[in-house]
Formats: sequence, C-alpha cells, structure tokens
Amino acid sequence: QRSDGKIEFDYDYCKGCGICSVECPVKAIKMVEE
Repeated sequence: QRSDGKIEFDYDYCKGCGICSVECPVKAIKMVEE
C-alpha cells in the first residue's frame, strides 16, 4: 500500500499463488487464468 492509501501490485514479484485474492478484505482482487 502506498502512502496515499492506494494499492499497487508488483507484477515481477507475483508468483500466481492467489493469496492476495483470498486475503483482500473487500474481495477486490480476482485471480484469472491467462
């Protein structure tokens, strides 16, 4: 989370595990297979 409160993803760090979509308190993240 940035200092202005917005969320930013690091796509280079993402391993595709989906834990972010599980842990998101407002369910704003959805994992979609490419």
